[in-house]
Amino acid sequence: MAKSVKFILITITIILIYLFTPALSVNTQPADFESWRDKTIEWATNHINYITWSGNCMKFVACAFQQSEKGYAGGNADEMAKKLPLFDGNLNPDVLDRTPGGWDNIPKGAIIFFAGTPANKIGHVGIHIGNGWIIHAFGRVMTTQISKATSLTDKGKLVVGSYMGWSYPPESWRPATQPNSIGASAANPAVEKLNQVTLTLYVHKGNRNGPVIPGAQVTGQDGSGNSFQQTTDNSGYVTIKGDPGTWSFIGSADGYETKSWTQPITETDTKDAFLLKKQQEIIPVTLTLYFHNGDLNGPVIPGAQVTGQDGSGNSFQQTTDSNGYVKITGDPGTWSFSASADGYETYSEDQEIIETGTKAAFLLKKKQEIIPVTLTLYVHDGSASGPIIPGAQVTGQDGSGNSFQQTTDSSGYVKITGDPGTWSFSASADGYETYSEDQEISETGTKAAFLLKKQQEIISVTLTLYVHDGSAKGPIIPGARITGQDGSGNSFQQTTDSNGYVKITGDTGTWSFSASADGYETNSWDQEITKFCTKHAFLQEVQQQKPTEGSVVGKWNNHWTVEMPYDAGPDSSGRAGMSFYGDDIFMFYSDGTFKDVPISNPGAVQEAAERGQEDLKAHNIRPWNEESTGRWTQQGDTVRMQYDDGRVTECTINGDTMSAEIKKYIGDNMRTNMAADDDHFMSYSYVHWSASRVDT
Repeated sequence: MAKSVKFILITITIILIYLFTPALSVNTQPADFESWRDKTIEWATNHINYITWSGNCMKFVACAFQQSEKGYAGGNADEMAKKLPLFDGNLNPDVLDRTPGGWDNIPKGAIIFFAGTPANKIGHVGIHIGNGWIIHAFGRVMTTQISKATSLTDKGKLVVGSYMGWSYPPESWRPATQPNSIGASAANPAVEKLNQVTLTLYVHKGNRNGPVIPGAQVTGQDGSGNSFQQTTDNSGYVTIKGDPGTWSFIGSADGYETKSWTQPITETDTKDAFLLKKQQEIIPVTLTLYFHNGDLNGPVIPGAQVTGQDGSGNSFQQTTDSNGYVKITGDPGTWSFSASADGYETYSEDQEIIETGTKAAFLLKKKQEIIPVTLTLYVHDGSASGPIIPGAQVTGQDGSGNSFQQTTDSSGYVKITGDPGTWSFSASADGYETYSEDQEISETGTKAAFLLKKQQEIISVTLTLYVHDGSAKGPIIPGARITGQDGSGNSFQQTTDSNGYVKITGDTGTWSFSASADGYETNSWDQEITKFCTKHAFLQEVQQQKPTEGSVVGKWNNHWTVEMPYDAGPDSSGRAGMSFYGDDIFMFYSDGTFKDVPISNPGAVQEAAERGQEDLKAHNIRPWNEESTGRWTQQGDTVRMQYDDGRVTECTINGDTMSAEIKKYIGDNMRTNMAADDDHFMSYSYVHWSASRVDT
């Protein structure tokens, strides 16, 4: 029984709602709609920035059409959309036109619906005020383009979606004969208007950090379109009070460019603006511009196309004449240029042109097509004709800078294809020094390179070398001369001390030695020296055996006489010249060397001769008291002696005797002091030799 009563009550409620709910008219244009809509839009516009309908866009639309705060039919936007047939919306797909601009034919004054969240529900509504704009309540009453209303967000979250359709207002919303328009007045205390804000605006010179400008004019409109006009005070600022929103500004001052801008002003704040000084009159300049081939000193290029812009952005386009130049007149500043000619690369540049003058530029010829070449490169060991090296790494760049990297095959070569020009190479292999080289490769061909084996680390060592007589265990020989080279080719020369040895420091490797001493045969040899060590060498005594018949080898006693006649007459003592004599011992060795050792000088004019030694030496005459050495040769009975100082003497050997007669030119007018007042000259010396063998 209880269930039946409940059912009856629900049924009666539905019938009563149906009977007492105002019927919505068919979506056709209402009578006298133009007048109704204009008053509706006027009423709505008068309430811009009101926040009375924040969060209830549907109520704002109903109040606007009824022009009364009490004119509300109930329900939200989605519920209202279901009561009205929509044009161009998801609820009427047969006439759907939701493409951008599809709302262009919506009648002025129509109700426009937008999707909300979820997307299949109507979430927002507004009134079309013409030209694709709506007036609606979104937090506050505002106007918005339809295209922008489809993406309104709240705190970063999308709350208004795509356009869903439009409809005429229902007749039940038509206002009474005397509409009760609401406003911000004492008669309607429930209406809330957006609080005004105060802007303090400083006007600066040049930039926002520049000096302030007193007396600057500041005009514009606040967020509700209310105009203002003020002048900055001595501190360079104005204080403006107005409605929040997007404000428009115009700033001006004597000698400054006028500046216009818009800026959101949503709360009391301080802002900075700036004005730029007016530019002085621009005086055009003329540029004479030559174009050359290849570089600034190359031939001129007639017929080159020159385009660009002057310092004020004015365009120019000219062609170089037969003399290769153009004359361009324009405003000073930074000019931009672009130049081209047949067969040349295009040239572009920016350049500061501030006065009339002449400039020069150049174009580069276009590169011809590059035809690659192939290089077959063999890598050898030690020299270009040495064994090949498989597995050598070959890297580098071709003539255009393209890199390559290859490894020689089992035949020791690589094949590299690249652009002709100067190629750079680097080759390496285990155990070899790296080889690098640049080489001109202009055609396909074959080349050879080689790598050198890495040298082992060079370590300096010290050798102690003893020199013995006869064998490595014989008596030591002090005064033996040791010369040679170490493993790196560094020379050394030392003499054994009283203990018969030398200490030589040098690089490890193969050392070469030569050892000699008076009366001993010279000994030369090579030896590997790789560490600190002591070695022993020995010399063999020169054999002084009885020479064969006619041989000069042996010991000889020589008596010599030197005569040096004056060129003109005797001296004050009655002498006709100078003479010297003495004795030598000659040792002729079987190895082809000899030694000349003076043993006496009892000459009758010893004192005079000593006074004349400096003259003798000056004219390359050997002093008689110095030991000499040299080498000898024998052809038959003629013995030729080559002294180490360059002198040459030839003697005739006859059994155990040997003799020589030598005439030597000693120079024109050689002066010899024989007495304090003498002044005599001589040109030749005559040497007489007489030697006999003394060895047994």
